[in-house]
Amino acid sequence: MLSRKYRLRRRSDFARMYKKGSTVHARSFSIKHARNNLGHPRVGIVVSTKVSKKAVVRNRLRRRFYAQMRELLARLDGGVDIVIMVRHQAIDQDSSQIGNDLEKTLNRANLLKPNN
Repeated sequence: MLSRKYRLRRRSDFARMYKKGSTVHARSFSIKHARNNLGHPRVGIVVSTKVSKKAVVRNRLRRRFYAQMRELLARLDGGVDIVIMVRHQAIDQDSSQIGNDLEKTLNRANLLKPNN
């Protein structure tokens, strides 16, 4: 889990992202992103009951995505809010596939610093 500083938690933050955020799609998730004035990134992950009716499955997916985002957090470019909306295709993916897809999608959205 990410520390509280790096998580989107308020309903108003999520609503702002849905309304004004830019979207980038991947096979198993979509990313909405927008700049913030905090100077550090914040991440929120949404796993709907449409993905799975079982809370165990939804929470496992959420933990996998947070674990991959923790590794990419240092490479995120400045103050940006990111909401990851998980689709049911992610159930069949392992953590390394999720990490690779996240990195590619964040690169397409120009949210990652160049890899040195």
